[in-house]
This record gives sequence, C-alpha cells and structure tokens, in this order.
Amino acid sequence: MKNALAALLLVFASLAFADERFDLRSESLADDAAKNMDGLVSWRVEGLGAREELRRPGSLFGTVGLSRPFGAGFDVRQNPHVLGGLAPQVRPEDRPAFLDLYGNNGQLVGELPVLEPDSPSTTLRWGRYGFSGNSLELDFSRMLTDSVTLGLNVLSISSDSALAWEYQAATHQLFLSAFGRDSSQIPFTGRALKVSTWEFAPWAQVRHGRFRLTLHALFSDNSSDEAPAVLPKPDKNLPYTVLSWKRKTFEVSRQSTTFGARADFPLGTPFAGSVSVRRTTRTVDEDDLVPYVWVNDPVAVELKKTEDETRRADELLGGTVRIGDADPAHTEPLPWPALRLDWEFRDMDEYQALPGRASLPVLSEDRELGAVEWTPALGPFKMTAQWGWSRISDPEDERRWSPASSADLSWSSHGFTLRALGFWRDVEPTLEQRYVFSTGRVFFPNRDLGAENRRALQADAAWESRHLTLETGIRHERATDWIGSSGLEALATGADTTLSDTLAFGIRNWESAEALRWHVGGAVRLGNWEFALRRHLVPTLEIEGDRGVFAHPSLPRRHWSGHLLWQRRVLRNKALDLSMKWNWQWIGPRTEWAQDPDANRAVRTELGSWLALDFEARMRIRDFQLYYRVRNMNDDKYFVEPGYTPTGISFQYGICWALKG
Repeated sequence: MKNALAALLLVFASLAFADERFDLRSESLADDAAKNMDGLVSWRVEGLGAREELRRPGSLFGTVGLSRPFGAGFDVRQNPHVLGGLAPQVRPEDRPAFLDLYGNNGQLVGELPVLEPDSPSTTLRWGRYGFSGNSLELDFSRMLTDSVTLGLNVLSISSDSALAWEYQAATHQLFLSAFGRDSSQIPFTGRALKVSTWEFAPWAQVRHGRFRLTLHALFSDNSSDEAPAVLPKPDKNLPYTVLSWKRKTFEVSRQSTTFGARADFPLGTPFAGSVSVRRTTRTVDEDDLVPYVWVNDPVAVELKKTEDETRRADELLGGTVRIGDADPAHTEPLPWPALRLDWEFRDMDEYQALPGRASLPVLSEDRELGAVEWTPALGPFKMTAQWGWSRISDPEDERRWSPASSADLSWSSHGFTLRALGFWRDVEPTLEQRYVFSTGRVFFPNRDLGAENRRALQADAAWESRHLTLETGIRHERATDWIGSSGLEALATGADTTLSDTLAFGIRNWESAEALRWHVGGAVRLGNWEFALRRHLVPTLEIEGDRGVFAHPSLPRRHWSGHLLWQRRVLRNKALDLSMKWNWQWIGPRTEWAQDPDANRAVRTELGSWLALDFEARMRIRDFQLYYRVRNMNDDKYFVEPGYTPTGISFQYGICWALKG
C-alpha cells in the first residue's frame, strides 16, 4: 500500500512540472539536428565527422539530400565524405517528396539567414572528443544599419590519430560492467581515424523595402584518413586493442570554394521573384593508396598497377529562379502557382578512368529541372504539388527529357494528422557512377548506365495529446531500370562465397526493384519524462534479376529506434533547465561483398545486427549551455558496411553560449 501511494505521489509530482517543459535543442558540432530527425537513419560509417549519411529505413532510393544555406552546391552523393558532419545550424525541414536535380530520396531543406532585431547576435559552440579531438563553431551576425547585416559562420573539427589501424589503450570504467563488458578491451575513441575539417562562410545581406540581396561565400577544407573496402583479419575473439587490418589507411582531402548570391524582389501584386546563383570549384585528392593490381579486366588489357594517388577537379555553376505568390506558403487559401527553374553546369577533369577504356578529357554535364509548384491551404487541409520536366545533357552529348511530379497532402485537426505523399520521376546516374574509377574503396563505374524510373507512395497517420503520441505509416517504392550493385544476385543466391571484384563492386541497371515498408511507434509523456519507440519492418524487398526475382540482401529489413528523455525547468526566474536523453538504434542483419586484397576478389560477408546506445546531458542557464555526450555505449565489432569500422565509445563535452544585444 505504501509503495502504491508513493508511486501515486510521484505521478502527481511529475505532472506538476508538465507545464515547465522546454525544447531540447540539438546543437551541431558534427552531430547536428539533421541526424536526429524521426524517420531517418543516421548511417555512421566513420567517426568524428568523416563519413556519414542519412537514409530512410528499408528504402531502395538511398541517401536523403541536404540543402545547406551556404552549401558547396554538389549533391551529397558526390562528396567523398558524404555529410562530413557539417549541416545547417537551423533544424532543417524534411520534404520526402521534394523534386531536385539529382533525384535524391527527398531533401532536408535549411534556411537562409534573415535580418534580426537583436544585434549583434553571437553563438559559440565548443566541444572536446574525450581523448583526441576538438570542435569549434561560431555563428555571428550584426546589423550595421537598418538595412545592412553582416554574418559569419566558422566550423572546425579535428581529431589526431594514434598509430594507424590500432586502437588506443583502454582505461577501465566501472559503468560498463552493467553491459557485461570488459572495458579493457573496448576503444574509447574508436579506430585511429584522423580528421581535419574547417569551414569559413562569410555573408552580407542588404534590404530595401521588399527587396533583399544576400551575398555569401564558403571556403571548405575536409580531409581524413579512410579505410579501404576490406575487413580486418577474421577473428572475432581478438580484443580491440590488437585488432589489425589487411591494408593501411589512405588519405582523402577535399577543398572547395563557393561564391554565391541570392536576390528576392517584388514583381507587382501579388507576385514576387527570387534568383540565386553559385559557383564552386573543388579538388579531391587521394594519397597513400595501395596500388590496385588489375588482373581481371573485362577488355583484357595488360596486367598493370594503378597509381598510389589520384586527383579529381570539379567546377560547378548553378542556380535557381523562382516566381510565385508574394506571401509565404499556406497564408492564403488558394495562392498563385509558382514557377521554379533549377539549373547546374558541371565540368570534371583529372579524374581516374576505368583501365582499358578511353577516357574523355573533360566530363561536361548540365542538368535542368523546371517545375510548377502549388501550395493551397483550406483550413486544416494543406497540399504541396510539383509538376514539371527534367533535362540532362551528358558527356556523350546525349540529351534526354523526362517528366517529374510529386504531391504532399496533409490534414490536421484536434491532435489527429493524416498525410499522404508520392512522387514519380526519372533519375539520371551521376558522373561518378558512369565514369570515375575508385581504388581507395574499390568501385567500377558503368558508362552504359541508363536512367532509373522511380515511383513512391506513402501514407502516415498520427494522434497526439498532452501525454501520448501514436503513429503509423506505410511506404511503397518501385523502380524500373533500378540502379544497383552488379553483384547483388550472386550475393542473394549464396551459390558462391567469392566473386570477381568487377562484378561485386560494379554497378548496373536491374529490370525492376520493389520495397514495401511499414512503421509503428509512439511516445508517452509523464511530467518531465518522455519515452518513445518506433519500429520499421520491410516485408517486401525484391529485385528482378537475370534468373528471376530475388530478395535484396544488403538492406536491413528491421530497424528499431527510440529514446528516453528527462527534462525539467528548475528555476523559472533564472531559466535553469536540465535534461538527460538516452537514444538507441537497432539495425537488423544483412549480407555484403567485402574485398579480398590478396586476390582482388570479393568475399561473401555476413554483417550481423547491431545496437548503438547514446547518452546526452545538458544544463542551460539563460543563454549558456553545458552538454555531455557518450556515443555508442554498447559498441561491438559490427560493420555498417565492409571496411567501415564502429566508431568506438566516444566521449564529447562542451559549451554553447548565445550572446545577443
């Protein structure tokens, strides 16, 4: 009876603080808001800002795009570091049906800076990665006059590696005993990965009436030591401290410079226009490569070795023109449709071509997407519809046009939300997929690769109250001429344990591919506590191959995610906020090809399921915030992809200080 009474009092005490909840902000420093959004999987394949991407669970369509206010312009898949730990400082909006130039699986859209009444405004974030790493982030803006604002964004991430391919000596930690682990065998900074990244982005904004001009630049340098696509020596009993690899790391260095401008201007009631232009130059260097011995070239050139260093140079000129309703979307029931034109010209030279085939001196490509956008809002009903045409002119001087359309509909009332969306479009392969041969992580391009036709339909339902949230949804995807690895069918049938690397790590068009995914989840809030759980299941994941239909072996069919959150405002007058959050993510097993560097062949490899546990604590006093993170507390010898190792247990702590006025 006493226990029941105590529990009841605890419930009422928790409810007493229910109105004192505050937003738990997810500041950046290589772990920004984009990587914590519901419904996306943060695919951490290297630690501390090196290589990372966002995916939708069980999706055939791959990486989610990322639009940054001062972005370098290149599609996220063209970046050797993918996200690279760098993303918008604002929480981006997820648009699953958004049409862009490269046909990404939706897009996360950031925001351009705007004039603020408080001046100056400074946000400083500093972080330390346990034993070997630092990060610094600065956001500054100042209003010089009523119409002129200057701004600056600076980001730096660095981590010094120990000896290549060796783990730092671990120190015993008592808290790990709860997981049944011997902490003397666990690395606390992950594999010795060296990262050196910085970005410098100044901008200026001028406003006169309804006219606004923003000038911006981005100077970026991103380098790291990377792993070739090989596995360590196969001995699961080896402790981390003696884990050894078959090949040494190699270095990837990316340097880019971007200059851009955006103008927003009125065109007479009720229309307004915007024009943005950007120009980016980029070089990507790979050094200290292990020369690849060419032994099974399909066109039978002489036996040869590739170089131990490669270089790729890009120039990109692109922009957007948009004419539409002068008022923001959804403020009028039936706004005027908007016209949008995205365009991009890209030249690449000094790239590594596939041996045995004549390379083009310059890879020149231009892409355009013209679309009509309409965003009506009738009471609780909202819709965003896009329809238009995409065009590409490829390096072979072939020009192709294809239609593209999408729709995103939602209805909200009394806590209920219903949403339906879909898109249909052709997706052209990138220059990297068709022409660029890679030996760091072996990849064979396919010059004959054709466009992929994608179709997706999705429906979601959610109900939210003060203490409870319930949600469910289903998504169906189908693609004809689907672009995927050429070794998938041999991998799925399991007939061979080894395969020629030209097949295993090549790329081709498959007849078709289909996926059906559903998810269910919810959250319970009790006072200062919140518990959330979400499950994704993919009952259908099939590809039509040369010998019939087979199951896709390399995508996990099951995925769990969730969190436990406690947050409380302790002192209302002094704005003292405390929070603690536990996150977890579980990924099901799958099968991949891994490179055998001794024979230049691929080996069938089972990648087991894995569980990643993260912890975060924050304390905010007015505009000053302290935070502490522990990443991957349940670290084990899992491999997200062959050759990419777990990040180890990573401790991060730092401050976030926002100064205004």
